[in-house]
Amino acid sequence: METGDLRGKKPKMELPNGGVKQEVGAEETNGGGGGGRGGAIVAAEAGGASRSRVGININFDMTLLHCPVCALPLKPPVFQCNADGHVACASCHGKLPGNRCHACDHGGVYGRCLAMDAVVRAARAPCPYDRHGCPSYLTYHDLGSHQSVCPYAPCSCTEPGCVFAGLPAALLGHLISAHSWPVRSIRCRE
Repeated sequence: METGDLRGKKPKMELPNGGVKQEVGAEETNGGGGGGRGGAIVAAEAGGASRSRVGININFDMTLLHCPVCALPLKPPVFQCNADGHVACASCHGKLPGNRCHACDHGGVYGRCLAMDAVVRAARAPCPYDRHGCPSYLTYHDLGSHQSVCPYAPCSCTEPGCVFAGLPAALLGHLISAHSWPVRSIRCRE
């Protein structure tokens, strides 16, 4: 075990994205003089390359991504009340009288919310039909338009009282086996 001078060693912390944070001594941040013990934590690029994005999966109430006025998913530009932070989508913001907040009694006025714009641009989710094989991962506010044209959307059985839904091939098998229909092919969503 080494018990010598530790002044040359600086603490390092490995980050989840493979980057490293390393403490920089005061003598390095002050141009080499002083010999102080203070320092600052600065990010060090792994291999000198530019930083890559690191994603995380989080769970929160989806209504936070919906306009409280029209209940549709928020998409940029998002507007925020300057009094209490209430938000509104661009469509609803344009319809509100006098640019006034729809929810507060404080006389709040809407302005652009760049932070919320960034959140709704970054909020991504798998297609609701991923369990049927759709590999798409889309911005949350685009899920509805994708869902209406997704080739993996299940087709519902047209037999009264039957609740079966599946891909066309599965529906074909279901109609033949469960309902004895003499069918050879199925076309959905036309």
